[in-house]
Amino acid sequence: MQQSDQQQSNQQHTNRLYQLYANGLFVVSFVILQGFLSVSQRDVDEPIFLSVLAFAISLPLLSIIIVLHTMEERYKYGVLNRKIVRLVQTAFFVGIAVAVLGIDAALWHISWVIGIVFFAVLVVVIALIAAYVYHLHDHPGSNNSDET
Repeated sequence: MQQSDQQQSNQQHTNRLYQLYANGLFVVSFVILQGFLSVSQRDVDEPIFLSVLAFAISLPLLSIIIVLHTMEERYKYGVLNRKIVRLVQTAFFVGIAVAVLGIDAALWHISWVIGIVFFAVLVVVIALIAAYVYHLHDHPGSNNSDET
């Protein structure tokens, strides 16, 4: 079955967003992990351990998402098996969640206050994005803005 042009455009946009999220979190996670590699084992506290563990899980998951989306852009395979799509989506969201946990744990290592502030701001940002996306779906094609 052929996808409509709108569905293909939406899928391409979604893939670009996934690629952006995966690339950004991969780089940030890798940079933080590099900083922890020089820490001696006796200086590893719980936040560092949790952060490194989270990156050990998220980096491979984000890597496979980057590779798969790059392949998908290059080779238009068509319709994929739903189970495979669900597994890839699950890997993507787990990779994001665990990478964010690793970043928060790294910030918590510096100060628990910074860790809490990061998490609180993250919750607010996620709520704003959800409201924004909901508004876009509620008013498709609308270019009206609520300027005052």
